[in-house]
Amino acid sequence: MVLSKTLMKLGGVAAILFGVVFALAGAYGLAGGTVTLFGVEVVSAQEGGLIFSIVGIILLLGGIAMTYVGFKPSRLNILSMALGLCSLVIPVTLFAVGHNLVGGIVALVFGYLFLATIFKWLLSE
Repeated sequence: MVLSKTLMKLGGVAAILFGVVFALAGAYGLAGGTVTLFGVEVVSAQEGGLIFSIVGIILLLGGIAMTYVGFKPSRLNILSMALGLCSLVIPVTLFAVGHNLVGGIVALVFGYLFLATIFKWLLSE
């Protein structure tokens, strides 16, 4: 039982770290970075960035879930992590696919919700 909790903690932290790296690589690719090579096939910067962003989002959400199981933090901390993810990665992806107005609205809404959870967390303890 102790080993499984330790593996959940380690896996959650590793998934969050790899998710951040993949999301940042995807944001760089979406911002007009360089071409990504997958084996023999060449993928354009936009397609590669979108793939990396989606993989980063999935890894981050999985890491948040494993962190919740392993560390048992409060739900406010988990909500804050999820809103922080949504306020940074999702608008970048929406901007890249051409939905600028929706991306701006999503960034504002999730950003203010993220700040509200941070203020609630700071004032509650």
